[in-house]
Amino acid sequence: MLKKILLDQKAETTTPKDVLKKAYQYKLIDDEEAWLSMLDDRSMSSHVYNQEAEREIFHHIKDHFPAMKSTFLRLKKEYNL
Repeated sequence: MLKKILLDQKAETTTPKDVLKKAYQYKLIDDEEAWLSMLDDRSMSSHVYNQEAEREIFHHIKDHFPAMKSTFLRLKKEYNL
């Protein structure tokens, strides 16, 4: 959704990391570091083959949730999603 909003605002993005950096610049997200951490966890989860790393990523989800929720609620309100 962030990429779509950025494209509507004529902001070119090339990678998921670039989307997050521009979303922060355009004030679509409040905490760039939190979103980049989510992206790292998402990327790492594609290549995790041991339970220790899986548990670590799983425990990060509860830390990521507040940033996801606040962004969702703001975007829902501002863009009628």
